[in-house]
Amino acid sequence: MNVLLDLDEHTINIVNVYAPNMDTQQRIFFFSLEQFISNDYDNIIGGDFNCILNTRLDKLRGDPNARETDTFFLNTFIAHYQLHYIRRERHKDERNYTWTGRNTSDKSFIRTRIDFFLTSRSINQFITSAEIKPYAHDCICMTLDFDKIQHGTGFWHFNNELLTDALFQEEIKQFWTGWQEKLTDFPDPLKWWEKAR
Repeated sequence: MNVLLDLDEHTINIVNVYAPNMDTQQRIFFFSLEQFISNDYDNIIGGDFNCILNTRLDKLRGDPNARETDTFFLNTFIAHYQLHYIRRERHKDERNYTWTGRNTSDKSFIRTRIDFFLTSRSINQFITSAEIKPYAHDCICMTLDFDKIQHGTGFWHFNNELLTDALFQEEIKQFWTGWQEKLTDFPDPLKWWEKAR
């Protein structure tokens, strides 16, 4: 399910996810998820993916390679739509889990992080928090504030050698030619310009 949310100058496509826990169904699910992703607006995809992204940090006990193929499909989806796992970016080595269950073989507890938010990079600066809160199946919470901008560590550096690269120049020309044709797809030229960045 998805909904478009208009907030002043920002339109966000919010997608709610509850992925199945069967391997074959998950692959179909991740492919079908593409129909809900916006190419025109920023995306926030959040919910229960029933899949982990990092076997070292997102799982405690159990088979570390379980659903490895599904993780591959999810990571491919993330890369294709240039999505970002905002909590992991801000808490790089932190171990927090959202689901706890029993290992059927030895009755030990297995813990995983299968609930998270994926976001378009352009709205990450407005996200003031991305937290996990304890509950029966822990919930994930994210707060956005468009009046506040979160600045990352370090500094921005542009690789100006790209400007002399013929392939890069050609890609920019092709992008700009195609992007100009999309101007009429946007209700406001400022949104069209902002999205091009």
